[in-house]
Amino acid sequence: MNFSGIELQDPQMLAFVLGAFFLSLSFLLRRRRGLLVSLLRFLVFALLFLALADPGRENSTSKTQLSALVDISRSISDKVLEVYSDSVARFTTQESQLEVFAFGRKASRQGKRFQGKVSASEILDFLNHERDALDSGDTNIETAIRSTQNKLQSGSLLLLSDGYETTGNARDVAFSVRDSGSKIFPILPSESLFLEKGVSISSLYAPVTSGEGDAIDVRTTLRNSQGSQSSGKLEIFLEQERIFSQNVSVEAGQEKVFVARTSPLKGGLKRIRTLFTPDKSQGAHPSERHRWVSVKEKSKVLLLQGSKEDGRVLRELLRERGYATQDVVADGNQEIPTNFEGISSVIFVNVAHNQLPKKFLPALTEFVKGGGGLLLVGGERSFGLGNYIDTQLEDISPVKFVPPQTEKRRLTNAFVLVIDKSQSMAYEGKMDSAKQAALASIQSLKDEDYISVIGFDAVPFVIIDVKQVKDAKLEAERRLGNLTASGKTELLPALATARQRLQKAPGSRKHLIVLSDGKIPWSPEEYTEEINKLQREGITISTVAVGLEADVPFMRSLSRYGKGAFYQTMDARDLPKIFVQDIQISTGEKTMKEGESFPVGVGPSGLRSTVAEPPLPDLRGFVETLPKKGSELELLTKKDDKVFPILASWNYGNGKVVVYTSDANGRWSNLWVRWAGFSRFWTQAIESIKDKGGTKSTDVDFDIRYRVQGKTLVFDLSIFDEKLRTQLPPKILGDVEEPGGEKKQILFRAVKKGRFEARVEPARPGDYKLNVTYGTTKLPPVAVTLEGELFGESPGKGLNGALLEELAYQTGGKVNPKPEEVIQEKKVSQERTRLFPP
Repeated sequence: MNFSGIELQDPQMLAFVLGAFFLSLSFLLRRRRGLLVSLLRFLVFALLFLALADPGRENSTSKTQLSALVDISRSISDKVLEVYSDSVARFTTQESQLEVFAFGRKASRQGKRFQGKVSASEILDFLNHERDALDSGDTNIETAIRSTQNKLQSGSLLLLSDGYETTGNARDVAFSVRDSGSKIFPILPSESLFLEKGVSISSLYAPVTSGEGDAIDVRTTLRNSQGSQSSGKLEIFLEQERIFSQNVSVEAGQEKVFVARTSPLKGGLKRIRTLFTPDKSQGAHPSERHRWVSVKEKSKVLLLQGSKEDGRVLRELLRERGYATQDVVADGNQEIPTNFEGISSVIFVNVAHNQLPKKFLPALTEFVKGGGGLLLVGGERSFGLGNYIDTQLEDISPVKFVPPQTEKRRLTNAFVLVIDKSQSMAYEGKMDSAKQAALASIQSLKDEDYISVIGFDAVPFVIIDVKQVKDAKLEAERRLGNLTASGKTELLPALATARQRLQKAPGSRKHLIVLSDGKIPWSPEEYTEEINKLQREGITISTVAVGLEADVPFMRSLSRYGKGAFYQTMDARDLPKIFVQDIQISTGEKTMKEGESFPVGVGPSGLRSTVAEPPLPDLRGFVETLPKKGSELELLTKKDDKVFPILASWNYGNGKVVVYTSDANGRWSNLWVRWAGFSRFWTQAIESIKDKGGTKSTDVDFDIRYRVQGKTLVFDLSIFDEKLRTQLPPKILGDVEEPGGEKKQILFRAVKKGRFEARVEPARPGDYKLNVTYGTTKLPPVAVTLEGELFGESPGKGLNGALLEELAYQTGGKVNPKPEEVIQEKKVSQERTRLFPP
């Protein structure tokens, strides 16, 4: 309605205008028509009343509000986006109001509001529109939550994502969401929707750490996410060594675990790589995973010997028991260490004082004080015989050394040289070299020793019968001329002949040297019987294999069972040197109690450093010493009512010293070498002197795991060692070598008792090597390989359920909630309807 150009739209204003019009009209007609005037006046006042009262009716309506945050990054497939849309639509009703935010690297500035029951297609249309508008090349859940937190229409947020962030850290925002009173409810569809179709390596497992010499199991899991059986080739590598290679198949929708066992590991960081190559018909890409194992090196045992023969038996025992050994012979050809870093114990076998550098004994004393272990083994150059009276070695020893007496006597020896004279020895100068070896051996022996030479082909042939060396020297060259090569190789009769000859020999030590260049026909039963007879006689056997055709496995086994040495050479000219090396024996002093049988018994302190079941074998010799006050006398022998230590021990500083006054190579202890308890006796003795000084890195029980959060690599260190866990955590530093060789230092912070975290950023694909120092304790190095798929968007990785579950837990939400479990805010709206419209 329009009056004089004024538009009247308000009903109350209109009532006033009408009232004023009727009031003016009533004054014009008041004198002419009284009744009409009264009606007009009534009408005027009624209209004025209605204009002032404006009667009407109020209508109240309520709606529920819900917010959803949907991942539209490239790692989310179209199929997943459809499932997301359908999942969100299920939460809507006729009374609901839904606001949807999409996110990739950033989130939608304004969410899309939907009223009432919404179809999945409506939500999907919005998400596809946003996918084109937003940067979907990255995922940042943290930024998405922060940017939408103030815009939320309710206290509940549905989160639909695969959980993989290429940037940001959603964990950092969880607490602020909780403090604001909001809750996150992740929606997780079936993980199969997120997996690349075909067979892929879903996991590769190997222990983080292992001990040197251990063999470990490597487990690879293949997952087939397609609808039919798939096959291909699975390979597992330890460094460059292929430890598993097999054509495999996996049923549709199934997982299959394959286990490979490594060979014994050597110390250091070892890379394990597994590769699955699908059959060409599958049309899929190869799948590859990497894992590292930190192999903790065993603390080394320094085996220091006066001669190679002195440590022969212990050297073999250490090797069989898997010890890491530094083998040093003090013959002037090797440098003797004076720095014991990385050494847990020292075995000191028959070394004379004049064979050592000046700095050795002071360094050894400090090593033992600091917690190192020392095992002293006797011989003709040990203790007082080795000129150690009043030295630091005597100070740290649990026994007092006795000066050598001037009267000399020597242990006589009986040798038989058993030489192959079959037809094959005629070639490459082998027969002539064997004769020269026999002559050199005879010349190296003392006149009072005994010697015999036996040649063999199909039958044994005695060249020199058992006689003293002084007599054999006169005819040796002439009689050795009778050694001519012919016939076949048959060793067993020659061994029996040699045994029979040595039975009659008066020598205290009896030894065979067997030389052969060919295959030896043998019967296990017959040879075992003959070797047992030789052992009962106390006869030891060394073997020499010459040439390419020699029966090395047999010769090696024969020397092992015969408690002797094994030698192998391709050059026959080495034979004289080998023979002389095997038979060389030095003279001794009267302080050596030798030449008769000495029974051994348990001492007053009992066995503390080792174990042994009585009766113990007799000894044929030892070096005289006296026990010190405070030492543990564990084994002893008696002679002429005097007690002599055989095994004694004590603690010196933080370390331990054990002394064994006889030898360990069979010269005096040939019955001990053949004793069934020999290996256990020495293994326990070696174990008893292990480094006692503090916690070493190889003893710390720990675990290091890692995860990638966006562009950050997080190391998670767990300390399981109870001694360390109960102490106040020290400063924990990590030296990191990044891909490309760059180095940096990181600091671990405590997360909870025994658990620590450190971050490396920005992270990138490649190998990371980490050395952790826990206070003063260095842990073994570890390494991880970050695959390229961890950075940037990569479909087919599955679900990062751990992150999504943690967000729900930290904010009080729930994974895959029912609609009634989600707190939806109610909004009430008022609507007024006028009873008298204009």
